Amino acid sequence: MQDEEELLDGGDAEHLLLGLDHAAEDFVAVRPADYESVHIRLQMEKELLFIPSTLTVPMYKKLPENVQPRYLEDEGLYIGARLEVPRTNQNIMENRLLMQEPGRRWFGDDGRILALPNPIKPFPSRPPMLTQKQDIKAELETLYKKAVKYIHRSQHLIGSGDPPGNFQLDIDISGLIFTHHPCFSREHVLAAKLAQLYDQYLARRQRHKAQFLTDKLQALRNAVHMGLNPAKTPKSLETTQKTINEYKSEIRQTRKLRDAEQEKDRTLLKTIIKVWKEMKSLREFQRFTNTPLKLVLRK
Repeated sequence: MQDEEELLDGGDAEHLLLGLDHAAEDFVAVRPADYESVHIRLQMEKELLFIPSTLTVPMYKKLPENVQPRYLEDEGLYIGARLEVPRTNQNIMENRLLMQEPGRRWFGDDGRILALPNPIKPFPSRPPMLTQKQDIKAELETLYKKAVKYIHRSQHLIGSGDPPGNFQLDIDISGLIFTHHPCFSREHVLAAKLAQLYDQYLARRQRHKAQFLTDKLQALRNAVHMGLNPAKTPKSLETTQKTINEYKSEIRQTRKLRDAEQEKDRTLLKTIIKVWKEMKSLREFQRFTNTPLKLVLRK
């Protein structure tokens, strides 16, 4: 022990340490790299993250149970133009909203996401600003007019010699008839449509255009029949044949116009009957009546 301590204390200690053979494996630990398979990583991401689907959401998931979608446009209510959003983005947003609690409160009666109308106008609401270099047309120049205080005068009829002045026009409105209104129910919309179609029907009946063309067609045929009778036509054969050809051409044109007018009358009548049937079906379905209209057909 004493000899070893003397050796370590002396100069031979350095030679003793240098004599040892140290390899790299004595200081570095080598092991395989950590690796996770793709399936395991995807499974871990699926547990931690939510990726909404791009598939269309069924209607029953967006509405309460046993509730049919309600389309306000068909009931006559005004719905502003919605923002144009790609269908894929809508599906992603709907799937994301349904994961929240409660998710159905984000959807309207028609199953679509609640959204405000598009605030962007298709045309500018202000006139363009013109620079000094641009020339302004004479008819577009604005002229300043000083405000004049209105002086109320007694009502009277102005004559040819009276000076021009300010007059007041009073209009008494006893009632208003709306052809459409945002508060209309579906029956009100059908009733307004039925009333408009009936007014068109009365206007066409007063003109009697189809009957006029029918009488004209009969008169042309009688003229052709008279022209074919040589005993009643003192004119020459060439003049008579030319007149008959003109009558026949006019007969063809008149027949086309008469058939077109009769087809319009039939189409209008069919539309009136169709709207009336829809109105009756709606009344039977809702079990009450909102409008006093009634249609009676007589042959």
